Amino acid sequence: MMTRKLPGISVATVFSDFTAIIISLVVAYYIRFHLGIIPVTKGYSPGDYLRLLPFVTLLWLLTMNLVGLHRAGEVIFDIEVVKKIIKSSLIVVTIVVSANFFLREASYSRLLFVITPVIAIFILSLSRLILSYIIAQFVWKKGRGVMRLFIVGTGQMAETVCKRLAQRPLRFNIVGLLATDSEQTGKHVQGLPVLGEYHQAPSLAKKHNVDCIIVAEPNLSNAQLMKLLVECSKQLVDVRIVPGIMEIMLREASVVEVEGIPLLGLRETPLQGWNMLFKRLFDIFISLPLIIILSPVFLFIAILIKLDSSGPVFYTQERMGLDGRVFKMIKFRSMFVDAEKHTGPVFATPNDPRCTRVGRLLRRVSLDELPQLFNVLLGEMSLVGPRPERPHFVKQFREMLPDYMLRHKVKAGLTGWAQVNGLRGNTPIQERIKHDLYYIENWSLWLDIKIILLTLFTRKNAY
Repeated sequence: MMTRKLPGISVATVFSDFTAIIISLVVAYYIRFHLGIIPVTKGYSPGDYLRLLPFVTLLWLLTMNLVGLHRAGEVIFDIEVVKKIIKSSLIVVTIVVSANFFLREASYSRLLFVITPVIAIFILSLSRLILSYIIAQFVWKKGRGVMRLFIVGTGQMAETVCKRLAQRPLRFNIVGLLATDSEQTGKHVQGLPVLGEYHQAPSLAKKHNVDCIIVAEPNLSNAQLMKLLVECSKQLVDVRIVPGIMEIMLREASVVEVEGIPLLGLRETPLQGWNMLFKRLFDIFISLPLIIILSPVFLFIAILIKLDSSGPVFYTQERMGLDGRVFKMIKFRSMFVDAEKHTGPVFATPNDPRCTRVGRLLRRVSLDELPQLFNVLLGEMSLVGPRPERPHFVKQFREMLPDYMLRHKVKAGLTGWAQVNGLRGNTPIQERIKHDLYYIENWSLWLDIKIILLTLFTRKNAY
């Protein structure tokens, strides 16, 4: 299901499932051993079941994630969700029963393995239903997280999409339609205004604050679609295509479903839903201890900077991060004050005359980047991700490189795959983008750990 991605909803969904699983296991245990409906024919050890609780809970959450129940933007409750809950529950019980058969570390009730999935399916489905109602009342109804859409097309296919999406007014707000010819502009389809032509999509999307464009026009050529995709990606606007229009892109496509309509889009990052939450927790658990442990180093560097040259210890600079949002990135000052007063924004170079003596040393060992741990802790950056660029350069690169803005689909990082491969500073931007997109499409926690370890030993092009 395609919706606007709100991290808070992903967190709430995972927490709701976690709570429901715990309740289900406790209720199933109580029914089997304490309710008295089913006679207990032999003794049992509560400790054996208590030890099993963390393992089963974690396994259940991981299985739900694998079947797609924790993807960002997925619907919280419907019949498909119930099917996935049933599937994940049966997988978990199968794994636990198999493990119990082969390991035989304790004698568990076989009847409990029958009761547990039935109880879990009911409680998980009920908790999802309740959460869906709460979010509808307190999030969607207040306009938060509602997906604002343009529909490209004015024919029968576009009318069908409009009718389906109109069934969920709290989730989707169709701002208007875009036609393929100027004669349709100003008219109405299904009560919705035709605001302009499809090639005006990027500028109109920015004007109307649109999040996504659905292409429901079978007569657009591949060249027209490719141009639309490229131009909209520069504005960080998602483009989704009704199948049958662009089979040429099937190999690299991701598929989502909106009210029964399958839609194709460019391949998405696995860094969504549960993975996004897990990465954020990883960032917090690493950055906070590091800030505390390295505080004497921070103090020592601050003293060196003050002794070496006049000016502040820290330097903040505007950088572009997730979804194109600009934030203030913190660094130790490594250049003289007003170093770019006469040159304007330029890339750093080897033996850069703008650097102070201490600053040149800090850059060589990347210690000037340490204060960005605070950006990570605040959630503006991640430990690993594409390095954030200055808006001045983003404006240039987005026109030169069609894929450039895709790197802003994830949080910027303190280090990244491009950096550990020596692509930093004034290196070919095309190669940096290739490495950034590889990271985005192939993210895993192990890849993050690998990049962090490689960062400790990589100094190529650090200046």
